[in-house]
Amino acid sequence: MTEASRTYDVPKGASYLTGQQVIIYATYFFFYIIVARILTKVEIGQIGLLAGAQAVFSAVTQLALQPTATRYIASSIGIGQAKVAGSVAKSILRLNSSVNPAIASNCRGPL
Repeated sequence: MTEASRTYDVPKGASYLTGQQVIIYATYFFFYIIVARILTKVEIGQIGLLAGAQAVFSAVTQLALQPTATRYIASSIGIGQAKVAGSVAKSILRLNSSVNPAIASNCRGPL
């Protein structure tokens, strides 16, 4: 008897995660280059404090779902299940929206 097994395309999923991280860090890099030219040293320090506060806020409101969801969605796309990946993304957005009304008020577009 043969058994259907689930095959993962690990390199494809890893390339999605790597591409995502490259885009995020490139955005940070260019943001801080622009900020350094526009703001004073005191204002740059305030941005650092606000970024720290935002990181704490995100950690509490997202319940650490972001890395897990990203890995699951990437693996679903890697094995050709884009519909599953889309439904997971919608579910995570709904959960985050119910936990944090501030996110819900800003996400009024169609899903």
